[in-house]
Parts: sequence; structure tokens; C-alpha cells
Amino acid sequence: MKRVSILKIIIFSMLVFCLGSSALAQEWYNSAWSRRQKITIDSDNAAFGLSGNLTEFPYLIKITDGGNDLFSYAQSSGDDILFTASDGTTKLAHEIEAYNGLDDLTAWVRLPTFYSGADTIIYMYYGNSNAANQEQPQEVWANGYAGVWHLKEDGSVSDYEDSTNNMNVGVGGSVTSNESPTRSTNAIVGYSQDFDGIDDKIDVGDASNTSLNFGTQSFTFGLWVNSVVTSNYQWFLWRGAHSGGVPGYSIYRRDSANGGTYTINVGDTVDREKVTFTIADNTWYYLVGVVDRTTQELRGYVNGVLEGTPLDISYMGSVDYFADNFRFGRNSDIDGLLDEARVSNVPRSADWIKTQYNMQLPAHQGAPTNISGKPNTIDNNLFIKQRGRQQDYYQYRKLLTINRNKVEGTHTDFPVLTIAVPGNFLPGSKSRP
Repeated sequence: MKRVSILKIIIFSMLVFCLGSSALAQEWYNSAWSRRQKITIDSDNAAFGLSGNLTEFPYLIKITDGGNDLFSYAQSSGDDILFTASDGTTKLAHEIEAYNGLDDLTAWVRLPTFYSGADTIIYMYYGNSNAANQEQPQEVWANGYAGVWHLKEDGSVSDYEDSTNNMNVGVGGSVTSNESPTRSTNAIVGYSQDFDGIDDKIDVGDASNTSLNFGTQSFTFGLWVNSVVTSNYQWFLWRGAHSGGVPGYSIYRRDSANGGTYTINVGDTVDREKVTFTIADNTWYYLVGVVDRTTQELRGYVNGVLEGTPLDISYMGSVDYFADNFRFGRNSDIDGLLDEARVSNVPRSADWIKTQYNMQLPAHQGAPTNISGKPNTIDNNLFIKQRGRQQDYYQYRKLLTINRNKVEGTHTDFPVLTIAVPGNFLPGSKSRP
């Protein structure tokens, strides 16, 4: 008797309210894109220890699973790939650093909010063979960035691109000679640049460039470094401050006679302040300096952690340096690798720097592999802890509302019979035998 009762309830309850055939179009970015994937970022993971949300944060999306639906349906160029906010419709600016159409997508997406108290959800769309390039790289790095160098170039051309709108393009060696470093797969993100310690350097802009001079304003500078100690000083990121009384800022390593210690420093025409520390050879480190004119401090960070005690710069005047260009390698002195360099015209917070470090760690990159027909995979060791299976676009849908007052008890995983009546479908719908 109960079996019959439940059947009646099901049939009755599925005589439903049918609402809004266009509802899906409001939640799907555009019907020209046939597929999308939901990406869940584990931004509230306690291991990252954020004290609050980050806003307008450029986030690294890396997918290397060759079986991902993306590589079957996106254009071979990746031009049709785009990202939206959690509502599925608000387009987010992105830059594709690398895409081979087979098993590698490396993209940077500007997140309106990187949540510290909840997961951060975005969608990736693809599957539009007619789409033009959807990238907006300069918008990704519009939040206070003066220069962004991915250092991915292969040396076939001399330019080392700046992703910001400041056009701080680097030249290998100098304008008249090609002394470019070599591209290497020993990298943090994609490729790095391998400097030989003999004649390699990257020369950026010109001495009069104001976008990389900050006067008495706050700013941040940093990059990934992997080097060995030599008999020379190695100036990884250099814009002056190579001795007392010379204004500017730089990150360098002392020679072997001075212990090969690393230094993050800033100075004016009077003096300079230096954060000094020791780290190992042949190992990647993320080094960042923050010049904060509000707190009047120089702060140095190694792998996202504050190094030592902030140094007082209250006496310091302008750090502008116009005597020479901004460079990676002041005097062709670097013996090692550099990757993902950044300069900002704002003082980045400890949370920002820590998240930059954690996000770019190779062990945290990528997304779980999902198998078709199986539940979504979760991997809490990755920053992108869950990647939803592909979702196909359907032009129409109807909302089905079950009358809870007609259901006896609570049931889970219960098969429900749906019966459609004439008039509930729009013209063009197809029937099946």
C-alpha cells in the first residue's frame, strides 16, 4: 500500500510549476560557448592563514591533464578560453601565459575577491570556434603593477614582454648586442631565464622611465631566484642602490668572499637600508621587498615570510635613480635562473605576498583530474582543490518544483518520475523514442 502511495505522490508532485524558459541564458555567459568547467579555489585553507580577503588578485590557473575536456573543445590557439565570476556571466580579465592545445594551460585571472573565509568559485568557458582572442592581459595587472615579466621568452627575439600597460619591455644584453639568457624548463611557472654569469642580462626601458621610479611613494619589488655563489656580486633585480649614497632599489647576492649572502635594499642620496639573509644554492626562493612610506619601513620577505625586523626608512628621501636602466643583471653578473618578476607602485600586504608564494609553488599548482561519469575529484594539497566536470550548454530549461506537502517522510537518492504535458516545451525541442 505504501508503494502505491509513494507512486501517487511522485506523479502528483511532478505536475509542476514551469518557470522562465530563458533562465539558463542568464546564468551562461553566452550561448556561443558550448562548454564550461567550475573551478573551486581553496582560498580559505588554514595552511595559507589569510587574515582577510584579497581584492583584484591575479590568480594562477594551471591545467596539465591531457584528458581534460578543455583540450578537445577549445581552439588550438586557446583564443576562445575565458573566465567568469561565480555567477557564470561576469567576465573576468585573464592572460594566457602558455597554451599548447594538448596538456598545458597556464593562465592568470584577476579575481574580484579572493575569499579568506570561503572557497573562491569561478568558471572557465571554451568551445567557441568563431571567437576572437578573449584575453585582457593589461587588465589582469591593472591593480597597482608597474611591471610584470613572466620571463618565458625563448631568445629567438630580443624582447622580454611586460604584461602591464607600461610597456617596460626588456632587451637581451643591449640594443646593439644580443646577450640574452637561455630559456629553461627549470622554472616556477612555465619557463625561466638561465643567466650564464658571463655576458647575459636583460635591459628594461630607459634611464628616464618614470613608471619604475617611485620617488617618496610606497612600492613593492620581487621575483623568484635560483642561483649559485660566485666570485662576483649578482644583481638579480637592479634599479640603483648598489652602494651608499646611490638612490634606488635592488635585490642582489654578495660574492663568495662575503659569504654569498642575499640582500634586499633601498636607498637615497644619503644612505641605504638592507635586509640580509642566507639561503641555499641551486634552490628556488621567492624574494620580495616592500617600501612602505606609511609605516616608514623596509620589509623583506623570503618565501612569503617576513625576514627579520622591518627597517626604519623615516629619514629616507626620494629613491629615484635615472643614471641607468632597470635591469635583470646589472653587469652580466647573474649565474642562475630568474622567473616571474613583479614591481608594484603600492606596498603589498603580507597576505598578498604569502598568497603569491603559495599559489606559484609547483606542488600547489594544477587541478585534480576528473574521470568522465565519476564524482568530482577533490585534492586538498592543491590550491585549486576541485575542478568540476565539463558542463554542456543547453539553450532552455524549466524549473521543477516538488510539492513537499505531498511527500511522506524524507528520502535520499530517490528516483523521481517526471511527466511532461503538451505546451511545456518551446518549438524546436526534440523528442526521443
